[in-house]
Amino acid sequence: ASFVMGNGASSANGDAGASSSPALSFDIALEILPHLDVRDSARAATCCAALRDLQRSDLWWKLASERLGTEARLYVSANAKTGKPTNGGTWKDEFFRLWAARGVWREPTMDE
Repeated sequence: ASFVMGNGASSANGDAGASSSPALSFDIALEILPHLDVRDSARAATCCAALRDLQRSDLWWKLASERLGTEARLYVSANAKTGKPTNGGTWKDEFFRLWAARGVWREPTMDE
């Protein structure tokens, strides 16, 4: 698979395109994503072509679901054989299911 990253082309195996312009590689984009919270990863994807292209993949949504699970203290489970969410569907579906439940375990505010 080929991805447009920054100003140059790259692929999942790290092959850079002919462009000599600096570009964020696919591998670096994958390293950055787990360190961003859910909202920051979405913001980064709006200004980084590598992350924007990755956002179109199921891998993005799996990592985002796992991160959201950690942030919101929600259980995220994958089928050991298929790697898909246990409840079926896609990782994007799972992300939005988790997003709807993200406030369930939040700590009460001083007003509550």
